[in-house]
Amino acid sequence: MAQADLHVTNKQLSDILDLSVRRVQQLAKEGILPPTEKRNQYRLIDCIQGYIKYLRGQVIHTDTPDDLRVLKLRQEKARAEILELQSLKDGGELQHQDDVQKVWTSIAVLIKTRLLALSSRVATDVYSSKNLVEVRARIDKEVNLILNELVDTKVDIEQHAIDPDGELAEHSSDDVGKSKATAEANS
Repeated sequence: MAQADLHVTNKQLSDILDLSVRRVQQLAKEGILPPTEKRNQYRLIDCIQGYIKYLRGQVIHTDTPDDLRVLKLRQEKARAEILELQSLKDGGELQHQDDVQKVWTSIAVLIKTRLLALSSRVATDVYSSKNLVEVRARIDKEVNLILNELVDTKVDIEQHAIDPDGELAEHSSDDVGKSKATAEANS
């Protein structure tokens, strides 16, 4: 136990801890370096242990670089965003971009097909009409029929799946573009 009683001076302790003599005195005044009965004398082991505890506290609490704090804050914000997006996805409020693109492409193709077929569906009625009012009425009737079919179109977005290889799994959008009655009949 002879080492536990090893005493050093201010100057010796400052050399050991790589501090100035003034800093050693400040740390002693703050209670970080335990004092002894003799003036300018310190127990070496107690002072080294006290200084190590002090440095650990500084690293954990106050001497964290601002960059590290910013990175941790950014990481927490990213985690919160991921959790929010996952929650929206689980609640059905968020859809995968590829699924939305497939649905809108299917809807655009459906609209194009219906509108291109309009002229052939009304041509004979328009040709046999006696006045402009009948022509407008027939075209309006057919446009309203097309619009009602589009309103009744069932849009079913399947969940975007990932196969075991980590690739995006292909899934069909067979029900997109079918009226509700047609889709239900096929189910």
